[in-house]
Amino acid sequence: MARVAAEAREGAARSRSPVVALALVVAACVVTMQLTHPPAVAVARGRNGRIAYASGGDIVTVRPDGMHRRSIITGARDDFLPTWAPSGRRIAWSREGRGGYDVWVARADGSLARNLTGGIRAGSRYATWSPTGRRIAFMSFRSGDIEIWKMRSDGSTPRRLTFSIGEDCCPDWRPTGGRIVFESDRAGRFELFTMRTDGSGLRRLTRNDIYDGTPAYSPGGRWIAYRRLGDIWVMRANGSRPRRLTNAPGIDRTPTWSPNGKMIAFVSHRSGSDQVWVMRRDGSHERRITSEPAGAYDPDWQPIPAS
Repeated sequence: MARVAAEAREGAARSRSPVVALALVVAACVVTMQLTHPPAVAVARGRNGRIAYASGGDIVTVRPDGMHRRSIITGARDDFLPTWAPSGRRIAWSREGRGGYDVWVARADGSLARNLTGGIRAGSRYATWSPTGRRIAFMSFRSGDIEIWKMRSDGSTPRRLTFSIGEDCCPDWRPTGGRIVFESDRAGRFELFTMRTDGSGLRRLTRNDIYDGTPAYSPGGRWIAYRRLGDIWVMRANGSRPRRLTNAPGIDRTPTWSPNGKMIAFVSHRSGSDQVWVMRRDGSHERRITSEPAGAYDPDWQPIPAS
């Protein structure tokens, strides 16, 4: 798990001039402020693009202000769980077919759609891209249990990553690489765990008597937004300093970070139906951006890499 690396070192200023010592003290104070006011933005991953979400069996995109709605994936029985590639030029999603679910990928405009999981019909969904866009992790029943797998972004060389008795679900690949966060009931209830991208190095992040799930790394990989029971929370990527961001009637779920790390989009039922809302990373300035008659689900924010 990505840990916050910047720490003030004791005694560093002892043999230096007073000016240098003062500079080190100021730097340490800045670091402390960053660590005690979550969630800080460690890395700017690019500009904020469009927000994709599922509605009425289609994949739809809107601008962050909710304007200029476009349906980019249509015509199937049910398309859901969109996830943008790091380049913002491709999009993966889950599609329900006659015999089950598969992971698909297309260009950002929905063209050249392709089935990656080959019609195995083993409940393959919840795709998440590696930072390079060359790998995709996903959830699948293909082993007879609900586990996390990964494959190349063309669908080849699938490999199983988890081997627990129970359900491992909803993976999210750390944007800076190295680890994958996911939810699992292997401990008897749904908690959050991380592992290396080869499945080793398992770490448990949460220990509660209530549901923790649908985790999402911040762009710099230092924070994780997630659902705890019916609200959106955030914590450090090592599981420390959990903090509640939402506290409204109804259920808030499936958070996703803006590429610049300043905003979080999520689904809320507070208006009487499931719609996509956005808020600042500290939980303030919540506002609804969709008004879909069929509801809006599974938001994901398109990155536009800095040129």
